[in-house]
Amino acid sequence: MDARTIKRNARNYVNWKRTRADMLLALMEAEDNKAKLAKNGYIETAHGTVNVDYDGSVYAIEYIGSALNCPSGKYYTPFANSNVEDCPRCHGTGHTTKTHVCNLCAGKGLRSLSELAKMRNETIPQTALMLAKNYDVQADVSGDSFPCNVCNGSGRIANTCDWCEGLGSREAYEDQLWQEELSAQAGRHGMYWVSGEGDPLDQFLCLAAGWTLDTDTD
Repeated sequence: MDARTIKRNARNYVNWKRTRADMLLALMEAEDNKAKLAKNGYIETAHGTVNVDYDGSVYAIEYIGSALNCPSGKYYTPFANSNVEDCPRCHGTGHTTKTHVCNLCAGKGLRSLSELAKMRNETIPQTALMLAKNYDVQADVSGDSFPCNVCNGSGRIANTCDWCEGLGSREAYEDQLWQEELSAQAGRHGMYWVSGEGDPLDQFLCLAAGWTLDTDTD
Protein backbone atom coordinates (compact mmCIF):
# COMPACT_ATOMS: atom_id res chain seq x y z
CA MET A 1 0.00 0.00 0.00
CA ASP A 2 1.38 3.42 -0.92
CA ALA A 3 1.92 6.17 1.64
CA ARG A 4 -0.81 8.43 0.23
CA THR A 5 -3.45 5.72 0.58
CA ILE A 6 -2.35 4.89 4.13
CA LYS A 7 -2.62 8.52 5.21
CA ARG A 8 -5.98 8.94 3.52
CA ASN A 9 -7.32 5.83 5.27
CA ALA A 10 -6.07 7.14 8.62
CA ARG A 11 -7.74 10.51 8.02
CA ASN A 12 -11.02 8.78 7.24
CA TYR A 13 -10.73 6.27 10.07
CA VAL A 14 -12.59 8.54 12.48
CA ASN A 15 -15.28 11.17 11.98
CA TRP A 16 -13.14 13.72 13.78
CA LYS A 17 -15.61 16.62 13.87
CA ARG A 18 -18.53 14.54 15.09
CA THR A 19 -16.39 12.78 17.69
CA ARG A 20 -15.13 16.10 19.04
CA ALA A 21 -18.67 17.49 19.14
CA ASP A 22 -19.89 14.46 21.11
CA MET A 23 -16.99 14.76 23.52
CA LEU A 24 -17.71 18.44 24.14
CA LEU A 25 -21.34 17.63 24.91
CA ALA A 26 -20.23 14.84 27.25
CA LEU A 27 -17.91 17.24 29.08
CA MET A 28 -20.70 19.81 29.45
CA GLU A 29 -22.91 17.10 30.92
CA ALA A 30 -20.15 16.02 33.29
CA GLU A 31 -19.62 19.61 34.43
CA ASP A 32 -23.26 19.65 35.55
CA ASN A 33 -22.70 16.42 37.51
CA LYS A 34 -19.38 17.06 39.25
CA ALA A 35 -20.43 15.37 42.47
CA LYS A 36 -21.17 12.10 40.69
CA LEU A 37 -18.00 12.42 38.66
CA ALA A 38 -15.93 12.95 41.79
CA LYS A 39 -17.56 10.03 43.57
CA ASN A 40 -17.09 7.43 40.80
CA GLY A 41 -14.04 8.78 39.02
CA TYR A 42 -15.98 8.65 35.76
CA ILE A 43 -19.44 9.31 34.40
CA GLU A 44 -21.40 7.83 31.50
CA THR A 45 -23.30 10.53 29.65
CA ALA A 46 -25.68 10.42 26.71
CA HIS A 47 -22.77 11.48 24.50
CA GLY A 48 -19.96 9.34 25.87
CA THR A 49 -17.70 8.67 28.83
CA VAL A 50 -15.87 11.26 30.94
CA ASN A 51 -13.00 10.21 33.20
CA VAL A 52 -10.93 11.83 35.93
CA ASP A 53 -7.14 11.47 35.82
CA TYR A 54 -4.94 10.85 38.86
CA ASP A 55 -4.32 14.58 39.27
CA GLY A 56 -7.98 15.52 39.00
CA SER A 57 -7.88 16.46 35.33
CA VAL A 58 -11.13 15.73 33.53
CA TYR A 59 -11.27 14.36 29.99
CA ALA A 60 -13.72 12.74 27.59
CA ILE A 61 -12.73 9.39 26.12
CA GLU A 62 -14.07 7.35 23.23
CA TYR A 63 -13.10 3.94 21.86
CA ILE A 64 -12.00 4.12 18.21
CA GLY A 65 -11.09 0.52 17.48
CA SER A 66 -8.35 -2.07 17.74
CA ALA A 67 -4.66 -1.53 17.11
CA LEU A 68 -4.97 -4.45 14.69
CA ASN A 69 -6.76 -2.10 12.29
CA CYS A 70 -3.35 -0.75 11.27
CA PRO A 71 -2.11 -1.59 7.74
CA SER A 72 -0.18 -4.70 8.82
CA GLY A 73 -3.01 -6.03 10.97
CA LYS A 74 -0.41 -7.02 13.55
CA TYR A 75 0.49 -6.08 17.11
CA TYR A 76 4.13 -5.89 18.17
CA THR A 77 6.53 -3.85 20.25
CA PRO A 78 10.08 -2.56 19.61
CA PHE A 79 11.40 -5.47 21.67
CA ALA A 80 9.09 -8.21 20.40
CA ASN A 81 8.53 -7.91 16.69
CA SER A 82 9.38 -11.30 15.20
CA ASN A 83 5.92 -11.39 13.55
CA VAL A 84 6.81 -8.41 11.35
CA GLU A 85 8.23 -9.31 7.95
CA ASP A 86 11.56 -7.97 6.71
CA CYS A 87 11.54 -5.35 3.98
CA PRO A 88 11.58 -7.18 0.62
CA ARG A 89 14.00 -4.67 -0.89
CA CYS A 90 16.70 -4.32 1.78
CA HIS A 91 15.99 -7.71 3.42
CA GLY A 92 15.72 -6.17 6.87
CA THR A 93 18.99 -4.21 6.86
CA GLY A 94 17.32 -0.81 6.50
CA HIS A 95 19.85 0.32 3.89
CA THR A 96 20.91 -0.32 0.32
CA THR A 97 24.20 -1.54 -1.09
CA LYS A 98 24.91 1.96 -2.43
CA THR A 99 26.78 4.40 -0.19
CA HIS A 100 27.44 8.12 0.13
CA VAL A 101 30.22 10.19 1.66
CA CYS A 102 29.96 10.65 5.42
CA ASN A 103 29.16 14.29 6.10
CA LEU A 104 30.61 14.26 9.61
CA CYS A 105 34.13 13.32 8.60
CA ALA A 106 33.89 14.48 4.95
CA GLY A 107 34.81 10.99 3.78
CA LYS A 108 38.14 10.93 5.63
CA GLY A 109 37.11 8.28 8.13
CA LEU A 110 38.76 10.27 10.91
CA ARG A 111 37.62 13.13 13.12
CA SER A 112 39.62 15.71 15.04
CA LEU A 113 40.09 14.86 18.71
CA SER A 114 40.88 18.46 19.68
CA GLU A 115 37.71 19.76 17.97
CA LEU A 116 35.55 17.29 19.83
CA ALA A 117 37.29 18.15 23.11
CA LYS A 118 36.60 21.82 22.49
CA MET A 119 32.92 21.11 21.78
CA ARG A 120 32.64 19.16 25.03
CA ASN A 121 34.67 21.72 27.00
CA GLU A 122 37.17 19.03 28.01
CA THR A 123 40.87 18.40 27.76
CA ILE A 124 42.07 16.15 24.96
CA PRO A 125 42.97 13.29 27.39
CA GLN A 126 39.51 13.53 28.98
CA THR A 127 37.81 13.25 25.60
CA ALA A 128 40.05 10.34 24.58
CA LEU A 129 39.12 8.55 27.81
CA MET A 130 35.40 9.19 27.20
CA LEU A 131 35.63 7.71 23.70
CA ALA A 132 37.38 4.61 24.97
CA LYS A 133 35.01 4.12 27.90
CA ASN A 134 31.67 4.87 26.26
CA TYR A 135 32.20 3.99 22.60
CA ASP A 136 35.17 1.59 22.66
CA VAL A 137 36.94 3.98 20.28
CA GLN A 138 40.70 4.31 20.61
CA ALA A 139 41.83 7.85 19.82
CA ASP A 140 45.28 8.77 18.56
CA VAL A 141 46.19 11.60 20.93
CA SER A 142 49.49 12.38 19.21
CA GLY A 143 47.84 12.44 15.80
CA ASP A 144 44.82 14.37 17.08
CA SER A 145 42.33 11.95 15.53
CA PHE A 146 39.88 9.15 16.17
CA PRO A 147 37.82 6.89 13.86
CA CYS A 148 34.54 8.53 12.87
CA ASN A 149 31.81 6.97 14.97
CA VAL A 150 29.14 7.54 12.31
CA CYS A 151 30.76 5.70 9.40
CA ASN A 152 32.98 3.48 11.61
CA GLY A 153 36.07 4.94 10.00
CA SER A 154 35.14 3.94 6.45
CA GLY A 155 34.34 7.45 5.25
CA ARG A 156 31.12 6.27 3.63
CA ILE A 157 27.58 5.51 4.82
CA ALA A 158 25.07 3.13 3.31
CA ASN A 159 22.04 4.82 1.76
CA THR A 160 18.77 4.44 3.64
CA CYS A 161 16.28 2.08 2.04
CA ASP A 162 13.47 4.29 0.70
CA TRP A 163 10.93 1.44 0.82
CA CYS A 164 11.06 1.05 4.61
CA GLU A 165 12.81 4.35 5.49
CA GLY A 166 15.51 2.51 7.40
CA LEU A 167 13.19 0.50 9.66
CA GLY A 168 14.05 -2.79 8.01
CA SER A 169 10.37 -3.65 7.56
CA ARG A 170 7.90 -2.21 5.07
CA GLU A 171 5.06 -3.35 7.35
CA ALA A 172 6.50 -1.41 10.28
CA TYR A 173 6.95 1.66 8.08
CA GLU A 174 3.33 1.53 6.89
CA ASP A 175 2.11 1.17 10.47
CA GLN A 176 4.26 4.13 11.51
CA LEU A 177 2.70 6.29 8.78
CA TRP A 178 -0.75 5.22 9.97
CA GLN A 179 -0.04 6.04 13.61
CA GLU A 180 1.59 9.37 12.77
CA GLU A 181 -1.40 10.42 10.68
CA LEU A 182 -3.84 9.39 13.42
CA SER A 183 -1.88 11.46 15.93
CA ALA A 184 -1.70 14.42 13.56
CA GLN A 185 -5.44 14.37 12.86
CA ALA A 186 -6.27 14.04 16.54
CA GLY A 187 -4.00 16.99 17.33
CA ARG A 188 -5.63 19.16 14.67
CA HIS A 189 -8.95 18.64 16.41
CA GLY A 190 -7.59 19.25 19.91
CA MET A 191 -7.57 15.57 20.84
CA TYR A 192 -5.02 12.82 21.40
CA TRP A 193 -5.17 9.05 21.20
CA VAL A 194 -3.99 6.48 23.72
CA SER A 195 -3.80 2.71 24.07
CA GLY A 196 -5.94 0.90 26.61
CA GLU A 197 -4.56 0.16 30.05
CA GLY A 198 -6.32 -3.18 30.34
CA ASP A 199 -5.89 -4.26 26.74
CA PRO A 200 -3.11 -2.59 24.71
CA LEU A 201 -4.98 -3.42 21.52
CA ASP A 202 -7.78 -1.03 22.46
CA GLN A 203 -7.34 2.52 21.19
CA PHE A 204 -9.11 5.61 22.46
CA LEU A 205 -9.46 9.26 21.56
CA CYS A 206 -9.33 11.74 24.45
CA LEU A 207 -10.31 15.39 24.81
CA ALA A 208 -9.20 17.37 27.85
CA ALA A 209 -11.91 19.39 29.59
CA GLY A 210 -9.57 22.19 30.66
CA TRP A 211 -10.79 22.06 34.25
CA THR A 212 -10.13 19.81 37.22
CA LEU A 213 -12.24 18.56 40.08
CA ASP A 214 -9.61 19.78 42.56
CA THR A 215 -10.10 23.44 41.68
CA ASP A 216 -13.60 23.58 40.23
CA THR A 217 -15.74 21.23 42.25
CA ASP A 218 -18.38 23.17 44.20
